[in-house]
Amino acid sequence: MSDHMVPLHMFKVLVEHDHVWDVIPGGSKGVAYDWQRLIEREGTVPEDIPFSTVNLYVSCGPSSAILISYDKHKEDEIYQLCGSHFHPIQT
Repeated sequence: MSDHMVPLHMFKVLVEHDHVWDVIPGGSKGVAYDWQRLIEREGTVPEDIPFSTVNLYVSCGPSSAILISYDKHKEDEIYQLCGSHFHPIQT
């Protein structure tokens, strides 16, 4: 399972990336919970349940996954940085 965890060097690169706005460690309540907190913090109420190729409701703890928000125009660049760790959430 450790091969699915975000490597520390990738976390550092994303935190320092100019086009990544938020980096939120996933917690025991799952990515969907953290996604909802991020959306609400931005002042938006989620209308739909997010979709992803991974289970967003399973525990991520302790901080073995991260949720990022980023400039959509730089998605290809961010995907290249993350490789197989990149799983977009679609609403």
